[in-house]
Parts: sequence; structure tokens; C-alpha cells
Amino acid sequence: MTKGKRRRQHAVHQPHDKYARTMLQVRELALDLIRHILPNETTDRIDFDSLVPGKESFADPKMKYHFLDVCYVGQMKNGTAVRISILFEHKSSVPDVPVHFQLLRYISLLNYAEIRHNKKPSVVFPILLYHGKEPWKNISMRDYYSELTHEEYASVPKFDYHVVDVSSMTESELDEIPSSLLGTFLYTLFLGVRPELVLQKLKKTANFVSRLMNLDQWIEIYEIITAYLSSVSPEFEQKFKDMKYDFVTPAEKAAKAFETNYMAPRLREAHRKGLEEGIEKGRMEGVEKGIEQIMKAYISHHLHLSDETIAGQFNVSKELVHRLRTELSA
Repeated sequence: MTKGKRRRQHAVHQPHDKYARTMLQVRELALDLIRHILPNETTDRIDFDSLVPGKESFADPKMKYHFLDVCYVGQMKNGTAVRISILFEHKSSVPDVPVHFQLLRYISLLNYAEIRHNKKPSVVFPILLYHGKEPWKNISMRDYYSELTHEEYASVPKFDYHVVDVSSMTESELDEIPSSLLGTFLYTLFLGVRPELVLQKLKKTANFVSRLMNLDQWIEIYEIITAYLSSVSPEFEQKFKDMKYDFVTPAEKAAKAFETNYMAPRLREAHRKGLEEGIEKGRMEGVEKGIEQIMKAYISHHLHLSDETIAGQFNVSKELVHRLRTELSA
């Protein structure tokens, strides 16, 4: 494959790669993905508090044309160094070299570099997050050497990788994922290879995103999500292109439009339900403070919006918005 063709392929897949890379930098999301896919006996032995984002680890530049790499480094509870590499594969074409052998080279070069720097080689857990249009064909290492006897196969390097195949998931399976953050991330990727469904699924997408309101960074996350959906779905972008706000890119316009038309009503509904529950339970003050914290987070990320605009979105008085904005700047 020529360098020019590789560059063109990368450009085609860039929206998906950019979205995956950005979202997987959210540590809570990455840890939820790791817990979801690795076996329980492995996750029980990992010191999750030690896991932090690591540097891109491809020693072989050719692998960059096949995978997006996001890794987290830390240790097992027994002190063994661990590297968990999340490899994002969007292309549905068959790689030039089978994945097992690409990963074998990847792990070998990584461990070799560690040894050269007088470090104990770390254990590497590869997680393949597949996003192609066709279901992933998982071939075991044994399949490449099917003609060998059991004794002969003992001479072959043995390892495996873990696959999250978004293409083969169903909506009901995504609904059942216990982590709201991981479920939202995967559901958006699910729509990314089905752009014709993006407009049909706006309500469900908003339901997924609304579950994230307890996260500090939930506003940034849903703006990333809607920007991604506008990148993969021209219809989504077209639907929300006529905005009174002046943003840098059409993708950001679409994100803001989605916020105004779909998320703001949900915030008002959350406000209403919160007040009703607070009255019933005698906790009106606590509910109001909770709503104010949500509004403060919103205001801090939307400083360009007027008090009147935000008051309309949350169905509150302009005086309240002004007070909260003043408290933020104090």
C-alpha cells in the first residue's frame, strides 16, 4: 500500500478516529471499557487506581495505518507492570498482516525496548475496539497452525487479544451495559457506521447522554458526541445548520443545536422532577442546590450565552442565572 493511499484512508476514517481518541482520554470511560471486556479474574488483580494514560506506544510506524492506539499504564496488585492498549480499528478491509502477528510484533518491540532500558517487561493486554461495517472475524492463533500436532504447537508463540465488536452489537445489548458512560460511547459508535439512523435515533441518543448528568464533564462529552454525529451524518448537520449562534465549525453548530433542541428540554424536565421529589421528601433546599450546581457547570462552559438565553433553557429567572454567574466569577 502506498503512502498516498494510506493517507487517503486515514482521512476517510478521521472522524471516527478523532472521536474514539478524544473519548478514550476520559479515564473513567477507559476504565469502564477495561472492566467490561477483560475477564473478572484479571480485573480483580489489576490495581485500577494506578492506571493512567500512557504515551502512544507504536514502535512500528506501519501499525499507525491500521490502528489508533490509546494505552493506560499501571500495575497489577502484585506489583507487575501492566500496559492496557486499546486499539481502535474502523476499517473493514482485511489487514495486510493478520492482527495476531501485528500485535505480536507490537508487544515484542515494546518489551524489547523496556529490557534495553533495564526495565522488567510489562504484561500487555490488547483490547481491539472494532468499528467496521462487517462483523469482526476472530481467528485464533491455533488456526494459523492447524496442521501442527499438540507437541509441535508448543513451539508457537501463544497469546490472544480481546475484542469489542461494535458492528455486531444490538441496541438491546447496548442498553444493558451497566456503565452509562461506556454505553453512551459505544451507542454513538454504533450509529457512526449507520449514519442513516442518526436522525431516527435522536431521542434515544439524548436518553443515553442524559444519563451522564452526574459527571463533571458531561457537557463536554455530549458536545463531542453531537459533533461526531454531525461529521458522519450530513442529514444531522443539515437539520441543525440554521443556528443563531456563530461557532467555528458546522460540527460545533450541530452540537449546539442538539443541545438547544434536545438536551435543554431534558434539563428542564430534570429540574421539574427534582423539585417535585424534593417537595415530597422535604429536601427542597438540597434539590435546588443540586440544580444550581448543574447550572453552574453549564454556565462555566457557555460563557458566550446571555443570562436570558440560559434562563429560557432551564426555565428559571434571569436573576438566578445572573447570581450564579456572579458566584462563578467571584
